[in-house]
Amino acid sequence: MNLRSQAILLALDHISSSYQGGEPLKIVEVGCMFKKDEGCSTYYIADFLVKRGGGNRFVSIDSDLDHINTSKALIQNWNSHLSKVIEYRHGPSSSVLPEVLTDLNNVHFVYLDGGAHPEICLFEFEQAMIHLAPEGIILVDDAQQIPPSEHYRLPRHFGKATLILPMLIVANYLPERRKVHATNAMTEDQKSIPQSNFIGQLRNIDVPTVGASNFNVIGSRHRMLAYGSPTFIAKTRQLTETVGPIEIGRALRYLMSSKRLGD
Repeated sequence: MNLRSQAILLALDHISSSYQGGEPLKIVEVGCMFKKDEGCSTYYIADFLVKRGGGNRFVSIDSDLDHINTSKALIQNWNSHLSKVIEYRHGPSSSVLPEVLTDLNNVHFVYLDGGAHPEICLFEFEQAMIHLAPEGIILVDDAQQIPPSEHYRLPRHFGKATLILPMLIVANYLPERRKVHATNAMTEDQKSIPQSNFIGQLRNIDVPTVGASNFNVIGSRHRMLAYGSPTFIAKTRQLTETVGPIEIGRALRYLMSSKRLGD
């Protein structure tokens, strides 16, 4: 099972164990499954929720109607019972995602795997942060380098996390800036204190405050950005990346025979 599958299943296990006692889970994904041999997040999430039970909600957003129709057909072919737990929403994430998150509120798991425009990805992440439940998790797929394309000609050094990761690093640094200044003040000479123009312009911007333990980039060849529960972030460091194509048959057999949740 590849890194993507491991991370999704680990996230699902974590939020389910964190919210026991029949509390319904609320999950959102941007970018639904539309190929049978990759990107099976829609199937994994729906399968998990059906096994868990309890009135959970799962909304899958995609801007491409063909992707949604293909996803519906794949789900119907693999396990028609899963269709009842998936709410598909068609449209751009810039308009649909805020509406969905506001409707659900306190979302437990957000999986971002839509388009690769860095600012759109950052917008999606910011929206997810606002509505994330305690112990909630955000996973951003494809955080490895993505080359320029016809529609986006700039380099994307961290893939879909190209702007998200710098935002998290700066947000993590700003609350500690005064301590850094004090540590680097070797003398009374103010020149020994760092005074970055870039950071200085950002200090009045209201950005989320996050701790270093709240996000992590996992994987090597294929990378993902994980954000949220420190307990979950610690678990992601144990994930390993397989080499070669996704073994879809093996992954599906694992899901169907899983003993998670005491089944």
